[in-house]
Amino acid sequence: MIGDTKFDIKGASEAGVDSIAVTYGYGKVEEMKEAGATYIADSAQAVAGFLGVSI
Repeated sequence: MIGDTKFDIKGASEAGVDSIAVTYGYGKVEEMKEAGATYIADSAQAVAGFLGVSI
């Protein structure tokens, strides 16, 4: 799951899937870390790297 708030990260955790917290959205990075984000991405390119694809 890719999300920009702690609610997205929490939803991923409850569903049993990894999460990528993006820092360029609405949420606060610290809140997403506390919610248990698997990865933190500062750009779309970083997200692509976590997914193993190129853009």
